[in-house]
Amino acid sequence: MVAISTKVMKSRWAVEVEGHQATVTRLEAYLAQSIRRDTDTFISRLRNVPVLRTELWDEVNEPEIVEQLAQTELALLQGLTKLSSGASPLGVGTVFELDADDAIIRQTRHSLNSVYVLSNSGDPASLFRQRMEVVRKHDALAGAVIELSGLPDWISIYKAVEYLEDHFGGEAQLAAQFPSKKAALKRIKRTAQSVRHRARAFKSITSPFKLEDAEKLLQSLIKDVTASLERPSPATIAVNYVVRNRDYPPEQVVGLKPLILVNGQESEVAFPGDTLTAV
Repeated sequence: MVAISTKVMKSRWAVEVEGHQATVTRLEAYLAQSIRRDTDTFISRLRNVPVLRTELWDEVNEPEIVEQLAQTELALLQGLTKLSSGASPLGVGTVFELDADDAIIRQTRHSLNSVYVLSNSGDPASLFRQRMEVVRKHDALAGAVIELSGLPDWISIYKAVEYLEDHFGGEAQLAAQFPSKKAALKRIKRTAQSVRHRARAFKSITSPFKLEDAEKLLQSLIKDVTASLERPSPATIAVNYVVRNRDYPPEQVVGLKPLILVNGQESEVAFPGDTLTAV
């Protein structure tokens, strides 16, 4: 019989996650089902404000450094979410310092409103967790995931290919690992070079690779690579981790955001075609 204990996840710092609510909710669910250690990253709510948290940042004293750490971590997690189910861009906002009871000691002030579209399906949380555990152990794979985490551009695409090459030990080794993709990878790099160095050493090619197709191909390669590196997790004592959402009285402000009206109604979420009015 496996003993089960319960541990409430805690952290000194909480960094607001900004972006399309559907992406935030999806990542929140993935992480909640992926917690295996006290130091794992998780998302909880401060009066319904989603915040990224981990004990790993507890020894940091400057909110500016916490913000930088959160940006890198969020880029990695967003890239993993994008691999699993699609994701719109996410960013960090207000940085909160909390006491032992999760009350706010101090906070910075940032804000962002954006409109994006998401798919309605995705991979299970177990697959998200497996990929997360793999890329955290392989820096080059993590770099590729981060490069593909936002809206695609040719600089990020080129860097993602370079990270994959680093992982396998070079361009030839990557091509040998995926021989059927050798020509496509070469054309992706050639297209990226023609865009990155326009009017310089690399001339435009006659049949460039489409940006969205390049992104999909690289995502497919990353999925295949992480699948090949997945290993069963060692048996451990079962722990039921609990992510607590802290509510606050109305007089305590949690974050400051510009309000928008969507079709005449106050909202933080909007979709293409909606009528938006600044308040």
